[in-house]
Amino acid sequence: MAHFPTENYSVLQDRYKSLTGMEVLQAFDENALRENIKKRFRTAFNAYPWPEFRVVGEQLTLVNNTIRTLTPLGVAGGVALANDADQVLAVQKQDPNTNLNPSDYIFAKSEDANNAPSVKIITNSNLVGIVVYVTYKKHFESVIKSMINPAGTTGYFGTQAGDTTDLPSFILEYLCHGAYCDYLKSDGQNQKGIIEEQVSENLLTRAIENVESSGRQHRTNIGLERPTTQFNRHQGRQAQAVTLPGQGRG
Repeated sequence: MAHFPTENYSVLQDRYKSLTGMEVLQAFDENALRENIKKRFRTAFNAYPWPEFRVVGEQLTLVNNTIRTLTPLGVAGGVALANDADQVLAVQKQDPNTNLNPSDYIFAKSEDANNAPSVKIITNSNLVGIVVYVTYKKHFESVIKSMINPAGTTGYFGTQAGDTTDLPSFILEYLCHGAYCDYLKSDGQNQKGIIEEQVSENLLTRAIENVESSGRQHRTNIGLERPTTQFNRHQGRQAQAVTLPGQGRG
């Protein structure tokens, strides 16, 4: 269950119909909206380390230098994160929730002994029994599924069986307007779509600014403040997959 404000999918549908001028969404339109909302949610998800979709300083006791980030069915053993992770932002020696400047471990993407996606801490030291604190973005689809009870199984927002029917309210306007832009482009209204795309980007930028100006920004920049050379050694530059106008994050 989500621990942040949500809106029902029907609210988005009503706003989408108002933008497009449709009174009723036919099956084709519903399917297109479903796909476009997921695409737009991925864009928003990748644009910023949202506090709602991130775990800060999860404590783990190591059995080796590898931490599993995704647990496939049938895989056991080793140390795994409590949630499947889309991206590990930091592995630290002190709890970032109680230490202002915790020390970082250098790490890289890897696989564990069972070939499960993992990160490997780069060190010559014996890490057995060492406690570390991991900050990470939850896995994209697991975030969608967790917004309602376990019946959310498809990894989509929508009205089909197993779909998630609640959306994060803080990016609802972006999701709706972004889907509207996709509708315009698919309808051949490319020029209008380009103009409206700027509006949707501004909505996402505003949502990010709202987080940064509120009390929810605790440790928001944990994945953005790391020096470029070290950040590249960790995860490439995945956290910067989307650069929004005026965002200015390097």
